[in-house]
Formats: sequence, structure tokens, C-alpha cells
Amino acid sequence: GVFTRDDAKEFLKFLESPEESMRSWAWLRVGKLVEHGVFTPEEVKERKRYLFELLESSDKSVREWAWGSVDELVKHGVFTRDDAKEFLKFMESKDEDVREMAWNEVVDLVEHGVFTRDDAKEFLKFLESPEESMRSWAWLRVGKLVEHGVFTPEEVKERKRYLFELLESKDEDVRERAWGSVDELVKHGVFTRD
Repeated sequence: GVFTRDDAKEFLKFLESPEESMRSWAWLRVGKLVEHGVFTPEEVKERKRYLFELLESSDKSVREWAWGSVDELVKHGVFTRDDAKEFLKFMESKDEDVREMAWNEVVDLVEHGVFTRDDAKEFLKFLESPEESMRSWAWLRVGKLVEHGVFTPEEVKERKRYLFELLESKDEDVRERAWGSVDELVKHGVFTRD
């Protein structure tokens, strides 16, 4: 190939760069390099704390590039069950953008074993959150979490009043996410004619 082992070692340094923009570009590309065998997932795992820093960067572009790498890295096993707490922290971030990006990754994180049924209690608290925006993101994804066995339909049904409150929210984005959850909830037996 074009890259030698020495080239790969050189590239790995960019994943740790103190310059956030440079580091975020490197992280955005590293999934493909793992896919093509330039790096092993283990080599990337050793450096993932540098990516976690970028996921909540104050620079919006850097943050978006960093989150853009997560899907690919999840598929290659860079993130494991040990990272669940870190992602839960992002899902309840005070920063709306960080929270949105984290919730957008939740299904992939479940599909690849980062989150499991063991995390049900953590997720259930999001469905009841007094903070409408956070709660609406949880409800938007809950159907898929039922599908993947993180929740049972009964556990979600017990909390449906929290969704009904969101359906009447004064915040249009919150209402949109709440209504967006309904089809999946019906599909997975949370809401039935009974």
C-alpha cells in the first residue's frame, strides 16, 4: 500500500494534536483507515480520550467533525461497554448541541453493544427528565431502544404521561421530537388500542 507502518505511526500523532481543528480532521478520517487496515482498532482505542475532549469542544465545527467520526468508530469496535458512562454524560450535557449529537448516536451505540439492557435505569430517567429538551430526545429514540431490548414496552408505557406532556409543549422543537416518536412507539407495542 501507499502507507507504511512508519507513516501510520506518524498519522496517529495527529489524533493527539493539541490543535483541535487538526485533531478533529484526523479523527474524522481514522475510521476509514481502520477499515483499510492502516491502523488496528486497539491503536485508536488507546487515543480515544483525545476524541472525547473534542465531542464537547466550544468550537462548533470541531465538535461536529468529531461527532461525525463516532458512527464509523463504533462500527469498528473502537468504543466498548467501558465507554457507556462517557456517552451517558454527553446525552445529559447542558449544551443542547452536544446532547443532540449524542442522542443521534444512541441507536448505533446500542447496536454495537456499548449500551445494553444494563443501562435501562439510566435511560429511563431521561424519559422522566424535568428538562423538556433532554426528555424529548429520549422519547424520540425510545422506540429503537425497545426494539433492541434496552427497554420493555411495559417500562415505557408506565412513563407515557411524560410523553403526553411533551406533545403539548410550548417549544416547537420539543413537540416535533415528541410527535416524531409516536410511530416507533406504536410499531413496538408501547401504544396499542387497549
